[in-house]
Amino acid sequence: SWDPFSDQWNAGFAKLKAFSVKTGTASPGTKFKTNDGFALGQWVLNQRQNKNLISIERKRLLESLKGWSWDALKDNWNAAFEILKAFTAKTGVARPPLRFRTRDGFTLGQWVSTQRRNKDSLSSERIRLLQLLKGWSWDQLSDEWNEAFERLKAFTVRTGSARPGSEFKTNDNFRLGGWVCGQRNKRESLTSERKRLLESLKGWSWDPISDQWNHGFAKLKAFTLKTGTARPGTKFKTNDGFTLGRWVFGQRNNRESLTSERKRLLESLKGWSWDPFSDQWNAGFAKLK
Repeated sequence: SWDPFSDQWNAGFAKLKAFSVKTGTASPGTKFKTNDGFALGQWVLNQRQNKNLISIERKRLLESLKGWSWDALKDNWNAAFEILKAFTAKTGVARPPLRFRTRDGFTLGQWVSTQRRNKDSLSSERIRLLQLLKGWSWDQLSDEWNEAFERLKAFTVRTGSARPGSEFKTNDNFRLGGWVCGQRNKRESLTSERKRLLESLKGWSWDPISDQWNHGFAKLKAFTLKTGTARPGTKFKTNDGFTLGRWVFGQRNNRESLTSERKRLLESLKGWSWDPFSDQWNAGFAKLK
């Protein structure tokens, strides 16, 4: 060859042209190599970096290829934004899960996470475009907490108590019960504002098990004041349907696991007994004697 440099350029262009025809874009990754080991990605990068030194004819040839770009980073961002835009149109909110991938394997969730993390370095135009999308958020964790709280608030209005069962799910399959359990477990790390919001809901409790016990004890105490003895029948229910007899039976069976304070409270009630059957026999024997 009289001009090996031109031949090298033409060989590189031919490989890029073949790549473009095969893939639909003239933008191989920077580390991409062809099957014969040619560093096509690096060759493309060199063309972009030397744009001002390339002849008009070479620029024309490169720009004739489908998907060619002198600024791949910018084009990649725009392409990803369009994917997010389509996702938003389909789902109604610009919040793909962190691990979400499109059908062609694009890690959209990770890309969105990167935009949030790099907000300070994004251009004002990119920030504007993202914020135009329905449901976009720079702080997804806070938004998710607020949305879950609104669900609990609606549940409370509907049921009268902010205590869904641990397995409870909303109609749209949100695990509200699990979320509530999570808030109780993370009580120490919650902000004072979030604690205040939760405690403002009717029936909210940080320790529903203790509250249930106190509720049962209050019912037994009222029964004792009315009847003179803390011994309801095992099938006895209060007027509001509370199975007081079964609750008392449960306390006797779980005597060994009760705290000393709970034992003390129960034993302070008139007529309380840990073993009413033995008490009944002893009472009968006393009468017989």
